[in-house]
Amino acid sequence: MKRRKATRDKKFLAQLGRVVAHWNDLELTTKVILFTATDALYMVAVAARLNITTLSDVLRTIANEHDDEEGYIAKTIEWPRGSELRRRSLAPIAPHVHHFLDYIDRLREYRNYCIHGIGSPNPKGEYRAFTITSKWQVKLHGRDISLREITLLADEVEKCQRYGEAIAEAVRQNKDYVLFQTNKRATWPRKPPLPNKLLKDGLALQDVLLRPALNDD
Repeated sequence: MKRRKATRDKKFLAQLGRVVAHWNDLELTTKVILFTATDALYMVAVAARLNITTLSDVLRTIANEHDDEEGYIAKTIEWPRGSELRRRSLAPIAPHVHHFLDYIDRLREYRNYCIHGIGSPNPKGEYRAFTITSKWQVKLHGRDISLREITLLADEVEKCQRYGEAIAEAVRQNKDYVLFQTNKRATWPRKPPLPNKLLKDGLALQDVLLRPALNDD
């Protein structure tokens, strides 16, 4: 019995560790997109001080400004026909970057709920997420978290991180196509469906994560 419990604990904690490791990779990928979109080395110093929430807000703004500036250039500058100075147009990045950041926002709720809420197992060997919220009134939230649920969350965070890597590569390709006149246009990855927002009471985590959110493009 003790050996079986120890094996179960190791499996659960290994998946919890995967959530942490993949989330760290996800934050780094978000910073890579920021560096690539701005092409500014000083952003390394800025981004190093930002948490994922603030970093996401900054990147949303930069993606919008990127597309607004490119649209302005395309509308106001008339290049002579056949001129070597004629500039290629950058493809919009905001729709793709925003979807990636929306994905992060949804998963951040699950990540925080599990990473900050899960403690030592109870006498039955079950892991439970327990949090307290105080918006308008104090509420206690608690729920048992199964091995399947924590594994599903780890897989989902990893999938989001891989999606972010593909976004970062597309942003780089987009800039290279214009600045270095490469022949390859940016290849944007398919937008994955977003998980529903976390419901701390009621549905099991796996039920919420597995069901795509309604009204998402």
